[in-house]
Amino acid sequence: MGGSGLTAPTPRGRRRRRGRSARRSTLVVVALIVLLAALALWSSRSPLPVVRFADGLEVRCLNSSAWPTTSPQAAAMPLTVAAHQVPEIEVVSRRPLSSLTLEFESRSAAGLEIEGGLLTQTILRPDGRVLFEIALESAGARRRLWPLPASYRYRLKWVMPDAPGGPLGLTLSAEPENLSP
Repeated sequence: MGGSGLTAPTPRGRRRRRGRSARRSTLVVVALIVLLAALALWSSRSPLPVVRFADGLEVRCLNSSAWPTTSPQAAAMPLTVAAHQVPEIEVVSRRPLSSLTLEFESRSAAGLEIEGGLLTQTILRPDGRVLFEIALESAGARRRLWPLPASYRYRLKWVMPDAPGGPLGLTLSAEPENLSP
């Protein structure tokens, strides 16, 4: 069959291109799988429960010892904590804060050990509620997520040594930092 001169071109050059192309497509597929796995993980994570207060404060419940109140008393005590555990919250404010007041319902104990602030005053109300005034230790972590305005974040964790069993209602208010010289 020899001399017609019509021979098939060698696929050597094509193999190289196909090899590179195959590697690229494999990398693209792997990157897509990783992206989809990350998206599935991100979407499956439950967001932190958030309680919004009238004065612009937000409280994020960082562990299972604090959660938003779902009962009819939510207007008076919008947050519930497991008093015999160690609740941890993050308070988010649009302005820097100097102090916070934690107000617990009437079944509360009058003792509080707190991390993230200094207990300055304990007030026992005639109706049995207990107020704890807390001077915040730091100016708060300032975070700015464009296009949202900056926010100040304060983490608090506490223990009530003489706390009764069961959940307690809680509300809080804040004292803005005095920024004048």
